[in-house]
Amino acid sequence: MPSLLEMSILLAIAAALAYWLDGMRSRERVREAALRACRQAELQLLDDTVELVRVRLRRDARGRLALCREYRFEFTDDGDRRHRGTASLIGRQHVQLTLGEH
Repeated sequence: MPSLLEMSILLAIAAALAYWLDGMRSRERVREAALRACRQAELQLLDDTVELVRVRLRRDARGRLALCREYRFEFTDDGDRRHRGTASLIGRQHVQLTLGEH
């Protein structure tokens, strides 16, 4: 039978894996939303990626605590200048996506 220490280590590894997988899914969701927003505005998402800048606890629409992940990305309107956009997710629900001035 595994000891309490072994069980704690396994639980910590499982929690870290779950956090990492959820973060990857959130990042992909934001990347797709940024790509869609750029296409609709006839802009180009640069580097085809988003960058995680902050993770914190925040209340969702139902008042429950959830992880809030904040991302930023860059896009261009003329192929020369870079502009910055931001996106936030609370839990798995898209909250806000903003394209900076362009």
